[in-house]
Amino acid sequence: MKPLPIFVLALLALCCTSCSNNDIKDLSRLNPASNEYKQELVKIIAEHGDELTFTFNKYLTTAGKDYLDVTVDGRGGLHANALILVTNWAKLEGIRRTKGIGYRGAELRNLQVALIDADTHPVMVYRGLDSVAD
Repeated sequence: MKPLPIFVLALLALCCTSCSNNDIKDLSRLNPASNEYKQELVKIIAEHGDELTFTFNKYLTTAGKDYLDVTVDGRGGLHANALILVTNWAKLEGIRRTKGIGYRGAELRNLQVALIDADTHPVMVYRGLDSVAD
């Protein structure tokens, strides 16, 4: 085989790899408190949730509502923060009982969220997960 075709094949493989990583929108240019950021992050979680890593940072209570502060990491350099309202504590009983103490850095496997009030004041809401891995 001639050297030129090998070079072309290698270049094509490199291009295809970088293209597949770009299908997740870059959130770094958006304000995490913005509607667009929350809408895009929920969309990414819905489409690529099984490819993402969700890490618990802390438990917060604000205005009588309970939230999880979570970091979302994934392919293509995705690194995002999410504040997730919790109204259903299924599979999160330990975090609730301890107010998050001892769970920092735990992985929330296959975290599922929904967006409520998407157009006016979007809030990410916990819908479920497979497990919490300490």
